[in-house]
Amino acid sequence: MSIILIKSIVDIKEIKKNWETFWKSAGGKKLAKGINYVLTAIIISFLIYQLWDIGWKEVLSNPPKTPWFYILFLVLHFALPFTEVLIYKLSWKGLGFWQGFKAFTQKKILNTEVVSYSGEGYLYLWGKNNLKESNRHVFNVIKDNNIISAFSSTVMALLLLPMFIYFSDVPFLEVIQISEKTLYLAVGITLAIVLLAIIFRKRIISMSLKTSLGVLGLYKIRIVFMNVVEALQWHLVIPDAPLEFWLVMLGTKIVVTRIPFLPNQELLFINACLIVAGQMNMPIDKTMLAGMMLTTAALTKALNFILYLLFPIKRFEDNELYQEKTQS
Repeated sequence: MSIILIKSIVDIKEIKKNWETFWKSAGGKKLAKGINYVLTAIIISFLIYQLWDIGWKEVLSNPPKTPWFYILFLVLHFALPFTEVLIYKLSWKGLGFWQGFKAFTQKKILNTEVVSYSGEGYLYLWGKNNLKESNRHVFNVIKDNNIISAFSSTVMALLLLPMFIYFSDVPFLEVIQISEKTLYLAVGITLAIVLLAIIFRKRIISMSLKTSLGVLGLYKIRIVFMNVVEALQWHLVIPDAPLEFWLVMLGTKIVVTRIPFLPNQELLFINACLIVAGQMNMPIDKTMLAGMMLTTAALTKALNFILYLLFPIKRFEDNELYQEKTQS
């Protein structure tokens, strides 16, 4: 048994060595370059498709008139990569602001427009080839930040969920378009994950308690800041709506975006806004409300498309640090 195990380990090391040798060869570099171009073309095509799918006629017919809407949209759009640079600098000591900002912008685009957590995969590849940190440390920092971020927003969603179901006149299950059984299953799974994360924190999170609390605090501040700015943005577009309505909207968005297994969360949230406005009998122009939400979605897709072209994903083998690491 031990002989077979040793042979398997030797085989794995040999495969790894051959794999690394191939990608360093001229043929491997050409293949990597081709894959890079193909992936770039796929992502750009997908972004164009999503822009087309939104429905430009509906957006252009009811755009927000106040310029503050667009100013605050930019603040909200760049708040995520900006704050993530500050958060990750707590663990990645050599992280420069501008290089980090570009990397986290790409991470946001990939997570939003391609597949969830594809941005984390890109960030790991970027980090291990652009930072003077061990690959294990790069991976652990990304993992820990994702766990803490998810924990922070999920706890907030779980606190809001009972309030919507039991203390609000809004038919929440109708808003998010799922059955009561599915909702309880999703909440149960989420609670189990949160409890396991708390119980096995020392095994799951490699950060020190001091750093973890600092990261958690920054994520909490970001959640509050972005929600306040977003509520202000909505209020400036539709000033006749009472504060109560925007608070319900914020709560709905937090809950909808944190419940697992919900597809098309953006469209679900737009639908939820219209349903809630009807249920609360608010004197709100639904056309204006839908136009505002669709404009946000369209601008997000368009800006992501532009930023993806401005900050292209470069081949890592062109990086001096990459060459230094592969040679050592």
